[in-house]
Amino acid sequence: DGSCAFEVYGCVFSQALNYNSEATVYDGSCVFAVLGCQNSSASNYRPDANTDDPQNPCVFLVEGCVDTAALNFDSEAQILDDSCVYPVPGCLNATAVNFNSAANEDDGSCVEARPGCEDPAADNYDPLANEPNPDAPCEYTVEGCTNSSAVNYNSLATVPDDSCVPEIPGCMASLALNYRSSANRDDGSCDFPTFGCTNSSALNYLADATADDGSCIFRVPGCTRPGALNFDSEATVDDGSCDFPLAGCTDARAANYLPIATSDDGSCATLGCTRPGARDFDPEANVYDGSCPPTPAGCTDPAAANYAAWADVSDAGLCRYGGCTDPLAVNFAPPATFGDGSCVAPLLGCTNSSAANYNPLAQRNDGGRCEPLRTFFLGEGEESPGRALSERAPGLLYGCTDPSAVNFQPLATADDDSCVALVLGCMDTEALNHDPAATRSEGCEYEVVGCDDAAALNFLRQATRGCADCCLPRVPGCMARGAPPYEASNFEPEATVDDGSCSFVLSACLDPLAANHIPGLSGIAAVTTTSSGCEYAGCTNPDAANHDPRATAEDGSCERPPRGCTQPAAANFVPAARLDDGSCVVIGCTDPARKEFRPQATVDDGTCSWSVLGCRSPSADNYLPAATAGGPELCAEAGCTHAVALNYDPAADLYMEGACEWARGGCTASHALNYLASATVDDGSCYVLGCTDLLANNYADNATANDGSCLIYRGCTEDRADNFNPIARVDDDSCLFVGCTDSYASNYDVLATIRSGRCEYADTAPAPPLLSPPLLLSPPPESPDAAPPPSSSQRVPRWAWGLVGAAVVCLCCVLGGLAYARHRRRRAR
Repeated sequence: DGSCAFEVYGCVFSQALNYNSEATVYDGSCVFAVLGCQNSSASNYRPDANTDDPQNPCVFLVEGCVDTAALNFDSEAQILDDSCVYPVPGCLNATAVNFNSAANEDDGSCVEARPGCEDPAADNYDPLANEPNPDAPCEYTVEGCTNSSAVNYNSLATVPDDSCVPEIPGCMASLALNYRSSANRDDGSCDFPTFGCTNSSALNYLADATADDGSCIFRVPGCTRPGALNFDSEATVDDGSCDFPLAGCTDARAANYLPIATSDDGSCATLGCTRPGARDFDPEANVYDGSCPPTPAGCTDPAAANYAAWADVSDAGLCRYGGCTDPLAVNFAPPATFGDGSCVAPLLGCTNSSAANYNPLAQRNDGGRCEPLRTFFLGEGEESPGRALSERAPGLLYGCTDPSAVNFQPLATADDDSCVALVLGCMDTEALNHDPAATRSEGCEYEVVGCDDAAALNFLRQATRGCADCCLPRVPGCMARGAPPYEASNFEPEATVDDGSCSFVLSACLDPLAANHIPGLSGIAAVTTTSSGCEYAGCTNPDAANHDPRATAEDGSCERPPRGCTQPAAANFVPAARLDDGSCVVIGCTDPARKEFRPQATVDDGTCSWSVLGCRSPSADNYLPAATAGGPELCAEAGCTHAVALNYDPAADLYMEGACEWARGGCTASHALNYLASATVDDGSCYVLGCTDLLANNYADNATANDGSCLIYRGCTEDRADNFNPIARVDDDSCLFVGCTDSYASNYDVLATIRSGRCEYADTAPAPPLLSPPLLLSPPPESPDAAPPPSSSQRVPRWAWGLVGAAVVCLCCVLGGLAYARHRRRRAR
């Protein structure tokens, strides 16, 4: 009938650029206007804009210097182009002392140059001078002796001061024979004596000596070797009589026995078993020869069932003893650790002598069953060996009467069926061959853990189980090292068994020419010898003419060289002297502060000049060229002494005019328009152009002046909206929410402002009013008497249903608008 309504998908928003007036369902294709400048040459150009913004038209800026503090400020410029020129005050006079080549504005600070002497200590000091004058250097007044013949003549003196001292020549060395105490100028006439031994019979006699110094050494023959038996500490000449002992092992049983030793040195190496407790332990042995390797601990008691004859180390806790373990037995043995079937049961009976059934042979009472005299008949079938005690006849001793039984009781007179057959076997439960059926124990065998390697040093043939890593390797070799001078040449420290191969060598001096030669060592068949440690007598003085480099003992044969002063510069130099005796006398100036100072001088000869005290360091700022004396403490360093200055020098002693550099304020940011390179302190005056609007997308936090470049993007800032603009900074109330607007739907969206046409309904939910108008107009009857449904003539016309549907749609729109308004108010709060 033409009433079908079809959904048309498209952009349903009239604000969109691609609005479709025929669309009934929003499909997300709307393109909204993005306001902004679309001219790429403008300063506020917006790349994403598709519509010009009449409120923010394109801005075209003029480049130039925009800083009013600059010399070339341009009032029409809007963008800084780095052309600003700022004033730099300073001295523009190139001839001035403080000329500033970087200045472009004269500040009246020029100081004219004034050459002159700047040293306050000079005679021509000019306090106004600010630079040295090479044509008129500083002049100083120096007082002193101007008489060139005086001892204290000062060539630098300009004014005489009556201090001249007349010269008195003579010998000024107190050790000289012609010493003159009044002399103040040495004339080189000193005559010094020659000290030495003047006794011709002495070993060190010096023929040129003129004065004896007590150094004579006389000939005293004897043995000068400290190691000899007849060493003589007072001997000065070795006469070859030294007798050297030969110490060694004197025990013939030792491996290193030295038959020619004259004294025992405690070095004897006696081989044997050194392990206490071992069966072969030798208390006199001090070198283990491998004859008693260690064995595992075992029971060393021969009375024990597990007696280990091979054990060297006893462990009583391992011993096992067989015996009777029944405390009621006659032969109970408390030390027994296991029963061996040897228990003997006691003879039971009445031990009460007054009882009728008293038995003097009973060994234990039968439970107190003594009875008065009664008559027992041992008739046929009345006596049974196994009967209870109360049924046993008095006077009889019951027990095992079978001699072959293990519990045979020879004293028993009546058998009680208690005999146990003899079964031989091991009854110890800890034995390897334990037999649970045995009644008499014998032949028990026990586990022995030890080395089961037959090639090992500690092989134990009795071992029943080998042990991990307990075997010791058998390494034959020489195990006796010995001691100097008699040592084994083939000693083997890794050997575990001595094989008798030790070969000892005697190290001694065999050279007949040596002082410690021992005659008779060579040619002894029983001793192998090698020559070493020889000591030779001779002249050991390296300064002697007959010095023997091989000699180790002084024999008094040295030819003593002449002694005296060996320094050619000394006044008492002795050309023939070969040994310096410390008597040298060097004459010269001994004052370190004088320019004539001579470090080697020991006697002052009056040549030290009179000095001018001052700083003598050319690098110092108070350097005094005329100074002849003075140390570093007199020198000073000039510089900036003001602590607040930039170049304050804590090491400076003197203030130098103009040396201090003071702080200068200005803009220190290199990217600023008014950057001042010479500024040392930032004064906050930096001028930086940029966008200063906090809402702009290109806001610059370091900008101090707005340059008109701010870009403010407006749009929907709600990230849940369908037209959310992520680059928008200012919300323009254009947010749109597309969703199901039907409150009867299961996916109803309270924020939706645009119907999406995708509402979903549950199976049990009531149909929406728009699709089921009869449910609104024709409710079911409330009772059986209700009126019947209207006839066809009474039904509502079709156009009325259309009005109802339109009303419902309008109602939904109103409710959705109210919900969206509430949502906006909440966001605004």
